[in-house]
This record gives sequence, structure tokens and C-alpha cells, in this order.
Amino acid sequence: MKISIIIPAYNVEKYIEDMLKDVINQTFTDFEAIIINDGSTDGSDALLVEYEKKDSRIHVYRFENAGVGISRSRGISLAEGDYIIFLDSDDSINPELLEKLSNTIDTFHSP
Repeated sequence: MKISIIIPAYNVEKYIEDMLKDVINQTFTDFEAIIINDGSTDGSDALLVEYEKKDSRIHVYRFENAGVGISRSRGISLAEGDYIIFLDSDDSINPELLEKLSNTIDTFHSP
């Protein structure tokens, strides 16, 4: 696994689906998306479970509400990728983001 995407989520039912679509439609496919459900009380968890079932790269973890900083730290401890990026649940990203990031990383590591 090359890239871990960490996404904190708290009561984001209204807009996280757009961001998840952006993530699963990446042209670079060697990633995991770690979503930390930070105690959501809306329908976020049901939506996250639906995406977790659709795509094996998506992993949802549930915790009591502790804030975005702790959620990101929890995501870091669960990450298996060589590199980590953070997204917020209302972000939108280019479908080539991870591919361009990977190419940039490879350029810096070339002899």
C-alpha cells in the first residue's frame, strides 16, 4: 500500500458522499481511505458503511467524539501506507491527485 488517506468525519451526512466519490474514482488505485467516524449522530455512519461495503480500500472506524485532531492521530496510528495525506469530509479532489502525488514522490526518490 502506498498512500493512506485519513478522513475525519463528524455529522457529515449531507456532503461526504461527494468526497468519497472523488476518492474512489482516483486514477491511482494503490491507496487506503481511513475514515474516522468521530461520534456522528446523523446518518453519516450508515453512508460510510455503504461505501465500505462497495470498496475494499475504504475502512471505517468508530470512536466517541474527540475532535478532528485526535481523529487524525487515530488515523495515523491505523495507516498502513508509505505516505499519508489528510482530507476533510467536505473536500473535493481532482481524480488524478494521488497519481500526480505518486509521480512527484517517485521523481524525488529516483537515482
